[in-house]
Amino acid sequence: MPRIVAPFFPGVRWCAKSALIQDTPVVRAEGAQGVGAAGSADGAPPALMTHARRGPFWSSRWGSFGRSWNVILKTPRLILDGWKSSDWTAFRPIAQDVEVMRYITGGTPWSEEQIRGFVDRQVKLYAERGFCRWRLVEESSGEPIGFCGVGFWRDGLEPEIGWWLARRFWGRGLATEAARCALQDAFERVRLERVISVAAVDNLASLRVMEKLGLKLECEFEGEGMRLVRYAIERDRYAAGGGIRP
Repeated sequence: MPRIVAPFFPGVRWCAKSALIQDTPVVRAEGAQGVGAAGSADGAPPALMTHARRGPFWSSRWGSFGRSWNVILKTPRLILDGWKSSDWTAFRPIAQDVEVMRYITGGTPWSEEQIRGFVDRQVKLYAERGFCRWRLVEESSGEPIGFCGVGFWRDGLEPEIGWWLARRFWGRGLATEAARCALQDAFERVRLERVISVAAVDNLASLRVMEKLGLKLECEFEGEGMRLVRYAIERDRYAAGGGIRP
């Protein structure tokens, strides 16, 4: 697998079988086998713009006929990757941890059917829209530790960013690190116009992450027997804060 080195953000790597580049400064590929750094192996023209001045770094492979997602996001400590249907078994211990579910369901673990359904929805969303609640992996160990990314809350129509982490990975700043990466990808690559985030009003750790991301409180409301808050950020406000390259 080629290693893409971005000079403006040392220590963070892209991870993809091909990198499509349409921007300056040039990002070079090391160790690529039969794939150039400026296009895909079949000669398709560059289709995505890099954002090499700030993380996250991402790459995607597009075929000549239509769109084919193959996106992997990386931060210094984490990999944000897509899902396979079989990944539900590795996610099960997290979704059945009473403490993880405390602010989601009031502590009720998800059933295996719910876990399978969640993973299958992410597979479908990624295939259709090119984003999802990314499967979160600790880079140093390769261990799946939860998810972080943009999906849709309940039956809502607005893209919503959220995160769950296995309990032993709490308190290390990983949720913020992953969420910054996922939010940047949502605005810069996917080009979403607005992203919300919903949490229980007493989930103070998640509220702090939202505020670190620049989201602002919009309202409180009742949902499924819990008092909830909705935070939001628009693409232009994200850009005004320096989050998007001109």
